[in-house]
Amino acid sequence: MLDAVSQQPSPPPEPLDAYSAAVVGAVDEVGPAVVSVYVGGAAEAERARGGAGSGVVVTPDGYLLTNEHVVQRVAQARVTFVDGRSVPAVVTGRDPATDLAVLRAQAGALPYARLASSERLRAGQLVVAVALSVGVDVAVSLVRRGSLSLPDGGLITGLMIGLILVPGAPMAAVLTATALAAASKHALRTPQSNLFNPAAFGLLASLLLVPAGQSWWGALADLPAPFVAVLLVGGSVIAWRVSKLPMVLAFFAAYFAAFTLAAIVVNGPSASLAAVFRPPFLDATLFFGFLMLTDPATSPNRLEDQLVFAAATAAVSASAFVTIHGLHYLFIGLLVANLWWAWRRATARPAGQLAPSHAGP
Repeated sequence: MLDAVSQQPSPPPEPLDAYSAAVVGAVDEVGPAVVSVYVGGAAEAERARGGAGSGVVVTPDGYLLTNEHVVQRVAQARVTFVDGRSVPAVVTGRDPATDLAVLRAQAGALPYARLASSERLRAGQLVVAVALSVGVDVAVSLVRRGSLSLPDGGLITGLMIGLILVPGAPMAAVLTATALAAASKHALRTPQSNLFNPAAFGLLASLLLVPAGQSWWGALADLPAPFVAVLLVGGSVIAWRVSKLPMVLAFFAAYFAAFTLAAIVVNGPSASLAAVFRPPFLDATLFFGFLMLTDPATSPNRLEDQLVFAAATAAVSASAFVTIHGLHYLFIGLLVANLWWAWRRATARPAGQLAPSHAGP
């Protein structure tokens, strides 16, 4: 997990360990029951020719589910198992409306996947976070303005929380982080905008109430290194569109300079400091810089203020990392910079030095 970094030398933390364990477990349990479905004959199946799809065996006597469009015009097919076995199968039922078909493989004692009860299905944390965040924004909009609107700020806040919390986090943690984020946006605000980045406030505050891991899986840390380019290009476009790209670049420069200085001060390499320059911490930092630091409502527009905001975030984040540890050091740095920016606006406004910041949705 990323929310605990030891001072002692240790291997870099495994990204998405809970998610990876869940996927590996599912593959081990269900993989042998997954089949390839071919609508051609045995020879075509051997050469992987003809129409093909996939399916899963659900009973030991050979009944399996596949998509109806795979066997749309045939009554017979062949299925191939992961161990290389290929056996004939017949179509025993089809439902074009739901694109499902039932086949029966002509073999017995087959590995199969048990179908779980639909009563055990739960909405994923990303769906819950987005739904709650958007729901609060809609409700507040209705009360304050007397009209129904769908602000994009709630959607972004929910996405940030869902993409940062570890997959499979307790639902109480998801609800707490999202509720606190929404509350901070509407309760902790000036007449112009909210004080704090909502997602950062909700995630940091929820750690004190319902501790949960943060994997930052939305930062693509578990994918091969070339996928970092996706984050870099996509993040750069977003930062440029909101006129915050100089601030992001300044943050990255100050951030890595601060950690390099910290490594020099401690007189030698440190496992925890070195981890900052490697995935998954590196990916999380890129995600944070491009997608959280640039929140229009809680970050400055003028270039001079952007540079100070970026430097403050980086300096406080590095200090928090060295003294507190855990990936929430980024949230601490951002929230302190949010306070500086609120003070800056409040003290400069009477003199007419600063234009109003974009108000939060």
